[in-house]
Amino acid sequence: MAKNKHPRWVEVSKAEAESHPLFGVEGWTAFIGYMIGLSAAIKIVAAIAVVFFDFISVIVFLKLELSAAIDVLFCVLLFRRSHLFYHPYLVWRSIWFLFVLIAFPFQDLSGVGDVVLAILGIIEMAAHVGYLVFSRRVQVTFRHRVMSNELHLVWGQDRAQHFLDTGETISWFETKSFQQFQTGSSRQ
Repeated sequence: MAKNKHPRWVEVSKAEAESHPLFGVEGWTAFIGYMIGLSAAIKIVAAIAVVFFDFISVIVFLKLELSAAIDVLFCVLLFRRSHLFYHPYLVWRSIWFLFVLIAFPFQDLSGVGDVVLAILGIIEMAAHVGYLVFSRRVQVTFRHRVMSNELHLVWGQDRAQHFLDTGETISWFETKSFQQFQTGSSRQ
């Protein structure tokens, strides 16, 4: 069996990524965006409750507001399909995931419900980070990378096949499709 000589992921331009059927914020990616927005809303309500009912100190209020502002920023970046979303958000979620894992043994979990909620939180964060790393939609939308076996969806068959055969990229102007376009011929 011949070794696969081309990479699994191939970087493409933003315009080429936009032509891929998976480009966009839909499905699980949209769900993650809604969850980020919901998280921000909950933190804002909690911060207002802190001020209104004077439950906790100003430090907790500022922490809630800062965290909510960061969530709002990430939510906007996600729904705008900005390339600035992926790496900073992945780092942010990974830091929180590690913080929760490290703090988990030291938490005062008084009942079974507390333990279940803590474990569900860890599972949710692991699934969230895993989805961001392995999702094809996330790779196409935020990193402008396409799987090598899907290059024909963004480059056309001639250019994709040339890359798969040689490992070299060529412009559309060097393909048979462009040459046929120039001559007005639709036959090869």
